[in-house]
Amino acid sequence: MATSAKQIAANRRNAKKSTGPQTSDGKAVASRNAITHGFHACDIILKSPHLTEDRTQYEQLVDSLIDELKPKGILQEHLVLKIANSLWRYRRVINAETARINRELEYAADDIRRGHFLSILDDPDDFDEETTTRHKANLVGSKSVPPDSYRESLQYYEMRLDRQLTRAYRLLNHLQLMQASQSPPILLGKHKNTQNESISDDHPPT
Repeated sequence: MATSAKQIAANRRNAKKSTGPQTSDGKAVASRNAITHGFHACDIILKSPHLTEDRTQYEQLVDSLIDELKPKGILQEHLVLKIANSLWRYRRVINAETARINRELEYAADDIRRGHFLSILDDPDDFDEETTTRHKANLVGSKSVPPDSYRESLQYYEMRLDRQLTRAYRLLNHLQLMQASQSPPILLGKHKNTQNESISDDHPPT
């Protein structure tokens, strides 16, 4: 059955009513939904029988960064997402360090319960209770940092995240300054000395 002219006109009117959010607040919500529910969000959230990350916390992080950095356009939004992902992974570094220290402390506590730590002393029988307590504390204190190889791996990963975060932030700042330079002249004075700011990794973001 052929579509009548009236039906076509009605369909066009309805299409105009369904073009998405019209207010600035509605557009902002739609924009952040596109970011937080995109494929990056699905990929970065860990879901495992042994470790499950909270997607809501990740979305709150992205929302906070959007509110703070106010990206405009797809590229700026992508950079904000990279910043969020760097911070999210940075939290994993801290969690991994804490988990390893907790495990080492559990091993130390087990050695203390079994009395194994006394075997490293020259003559355990000559140590009074105060001395033994001090050695127990020293053993526990020595486990308050991860082993060298593990700590070096964490530090290397942390430095990579710092570089990624710095690059994304500086590029975002650079794009926003370029965007601001297209504003009326009254706004240019604020950025006239920073429009050609370097976006290298040599210095942390300001």
